[in-house]
Order: sequence, then structure tokens, then C-alpha cells
Amino acid sequence: MTINPVFSIITVTLNNLSGLRKTYDSILSQNFYDYEWLVVDGNSKDATLSFLKSTHAQYISEQDHGIYDAMNKGLDRATGDYIIFMNAGDCFAEKDILSTIKKHIEDKYSDFLYGDSFENFNNKVILKKSALHSKIKNGMFTHHQSMIYKKDV
Repeated sequence: MTINPVFSIITVTLNNLSGLRKTYDSILSQNFYDYEWLVVDGNSKDATLSFLKSTHAQYISEQDHGIYDAMNKGLDRATGDYIIFMNAGDCFAEKDILSTIKKHIEDKYSDFLYGDSFENFNNKVILKKSALHSKIKNGMFTHHQSMIYKKDV
């Protein structure tokens, strides 16, 4: 019997090895380890593939039809109960983010969580407050890496 990981962290990338390394380091720094890291590479021409071979990532490297196609490829391969999209270059704000999220989903939240995020703007890190998800008609209410989805939903 296979037990699914709690989280599937999906990273899409194309020719962004430095960003991919940054995301990898952020994932490795977490104090919660029940996750899988899925990388969907759009057939990068830099050293991305060599790097991925040296990691614990599950990955594919092939031409895609853009970022949403790549995200969907990751979703198709995800086995975790919850999905987090972290593009190459995205990082977790703290080392205990996954364990904190796990605690919240155990307590009461189960289908969809979201929150504030940090954004690098003109070489300054700023806090971007999330809006209410009911305001989606006005545009994205937070960054995708600040949203956690239950896979079944």
C-alpha cells in the first residue's frame, strides 16, 4: 500500500537554473518532509537537467505550450493530498511553512488555504497582503505560491 505525501510542490521552469536552485534550497530548508517535489521543465537549454538529476525531484523536461500547460502537467503527476505551486525562484517565507500549513489543515481548514506573500520589487522585499478570495473578479487576490489546494477539489 502506497501512502501519498501530504504536499505536492510543483515547480515549473525554463532556462532558470539559478531560480531553480533557490527554490530547491528553500524546499530543503523546511522542517516538514512529507512532500514530493515535481519539476516540469520546458526543455531548458541551460544546465537545469544536470542539476535536476542531482536532486530528489521527480521531473520531466520537454517542450510545453506555456506556463499553464506546464502547471497542468505537474498536476497530472501529483500524488500529494495538497498542491503548492512554486515556480523557479519562488521561496518559502520561513522554514516552518509546511508544518504550519499541515497544522491548519488538520485543525479546521481543508480545501483551500491562502495568505499574504512576499514580493521582490526593485530589489526590496515587500509584503503583499492578500485580498478576499471573493474578489477574484478584480484579479488575483494573492500570488499562486501563497495558495494551497486540496487535490481532490
